[in-house]
Amino acid sequence: MFTYGPYGKPALTGADAVWKFNMAHSQHIGLIAVSRDIEIGVDVEIDRPIPDLAGLIALCFSNQQRNACLTRSKPQQLLEFYRTWTCKEALLKASGEGLQIDLPDLEIGEDGTVLRWPAKLQAYSRYRVYPLPQIKIPAALALGPELTDWQCEEFPLHALERLFDHDVNRGKLYV
Repeated sequence: MFTYGPYGKPALTGADAVWKFNMAHSQHIGLIAVSRDIEIGVDVEIDRPIPDLAGLIALCFSNQQRNACLTRSKPQQLLEFYRTWTCKEALLKASGEGLQIDLPDLEIGEDGTVLRWPAKLQAYSRYRVYPLPQIKIPAALALGPELTDWQCEEFPLHALERLFDHDVNRGKLYV
């Protein structure tokens, strides 16, 4: 069974509550992250042009991040926006807070270290965020410090479809 946090993050209940998970999707790409006992977060974005990129950067980045990003070329600004956005969102999803904080108050370094965080996220200040370049689109994974061994696997769609073709679903495909 599922329960939901105050901002909508789903969680398993009962004996299965030790399993933590998070999901993200953007168009045809989906990510699923699973861990035992430690909250985890993931985000993915299909990068596409953003009409007011400078305005969005100003809204979501700290002053230092904004200034550094806006000195880059337009294509590099877009790449940096998506890298930063997926890292922030992965951490926020791990925390269960979602977009309930002022995004400029959360700063994540290029190496995934959480540099600055709002008081609400103090418990997640030791989390690490990993960009996932092997996916070849902007994506990130947020892990607690206890999770030092992890891997990213790509599965063909037909392998994942079998996960949803189960007696509980009465043989129907639910994606």
